[in-house]
Amino acid sequence: MRVGGHILFVLASAVIAGEGWVASPLQPSDIELTAVYCIGVLKNRLAMLQEHSQPFTNLTDALRSDLERLGHFIGPRVGHLDTTHLAIARRRANDDFMSWHVEAAECMQRCTNGGKSNSNTQRACWMTCSQTGAPFERMRICSSLSWLPP
Repeated sequence: MRVGGHILFVLASAVIAGEGWVASPLQPSDIELTAVYCIGVLKNRLAMLQEHSQPFTNLTDALRSDLERLGHFIGPRVGHLDTTHLAIARRRANDDFMSWHVEAAECMQRCTNGGKSNSNTQRACWMTCSQTGAPFERMRICSSLSWLPP
């Protein structure tokens, strides 16, 4: 019995001292991956809006608020999660945003080149451009954070 107690003490000492075993990172949940994905999407949206000379104060304030909420959710968890999956989610956000941006720009160009002189018709065409495509459908989840726990 004494030998078993000694082994237990040595193992406990090694864990406490930080020598020996290191807990493997946890696999992120779907909500955690979505949070990281949305942080990437919202940062890209914010950067795009800030490039325009005309300020979109209400929209940029809303994006900053959502980014802060996502950060408060995922921040404390990041140190315990497998960063490979988080990096993939972030890269997917960047890829989706860039694909959406290119597709929307090409569509908007077609709206302008289509001879639609009526500004209301052009505006309607542009709105359709920015709300279509597979990347937009994936990014749509970031429009409302109702899925994020309080």
